[in-house]
Amino acid sequence: MDQDLILIIFLASTLLIILCIFVVAITMLYFKKSKAEKIERKKLESEFAETLLQSQLEIKEQTLQNISHEFHDNFGQLVSLINIYLNVIKKGSPQEADKAITEAKILTKQLIKDIKLLSLDLNGNRFAEIGLLRSLQEEVTRLQKLNLFNIELITKGTEFELPKNTVLIVYRMTQEILNNIIKHSHAKDVLIKMEFIKNLLILVFKDNGRGFNTDKRSKTEGNGLINLRTRAHLIKADLTIQSTLNLGTIVTIKIHK
Repeated sequence: MDQDLILIIFLASTLLIILCIFVVAITMLYFKKSKAEKIERKKLESEFAETLLQSQLEIKEQTLQNISHEFHDNFGQLVSLINIYLNVIKKGSPQEADKAITEAKILTKQLIKDIKLLSLDLNGNRFAEIGLLRSLQEEVTRLQKLNLFNIELITKGTEFELPKNTVLIVYRMTQEILNNIIKHSHAKDVLIKMEFIKNLLILVFKDNGRGFNTDKRSKTEGNGLINLRTRAHLIKADLTIQSTLNLGTIVTIKIHK
C-alpha cells in the first residue's frame, strides 16, 4: 500500500514538474514571439516612414521637373505670343491694336492662372489633401498637353477617402508607372481605370507598347519595379504586372480601405 502511495506521489510530482516546464516554455515562447512581433512592427513602421519620406521627396522632384517643362514649353509659348501682340499694338492699325490688346489680356490671364496652379504643386502634400482621384486627373491632363501618347482616365464607382500617407505613396507609384511607360514602352495609347468597389480601390494602367518578358525581368528587376513592389507591400496593396512582348503591359493595384 505504501509503495502504491509512493508511486502515485512520484507520478503526480513528475506530471506537475512536466506541467511547470511546459507552462514556462509556453510563456517564454509567447514573450519571445511578442518581442519578435514588436521588433517587426517597429521595422515596418520605420520602413513605412522612410518610404513615405522618399515618396514625398520624389514627388517634389517630379513636380520641379514638370514645372521646368511647363516654363520651357507652355510658358515660353504664351510669352512669345504676348510679345507678338504687343508688337502689333505698337505697329498695327487702331483696329488691329484693339484686337491685339484683347488677345494679350486673355493670354496674360492664362499665364497667371497657370503660374498659380504650378505654385500650388510645389506643396507635395497638396496631393494628399485633394485626394487620389483629382491628383490623377491633373496628372493625366498634364500628360495630354505633352502629346506623347493618347491617354485617358476612366473612373467607376463612388470615391472613398484613403489615409493621406497612403494617397502620397500610391500617387508616387502612379508616377513611377507612367514614367516607365514614357521611357520604355513606346506606347501610342494609355488607359487608366480607377474603380471604387465598397472598401476596395482597383487601379489599372494599360498600354499598347512593346512590353517585356516578365519571367526574364523578374530575375533582374530594375529599381522602378522593385520600388513598386516595396511600396505596395508597405501599404498592404496587391500589385500584379502582366506584360507580353509587342502587346503591351497591364499593371494592377488593389488597395483596401
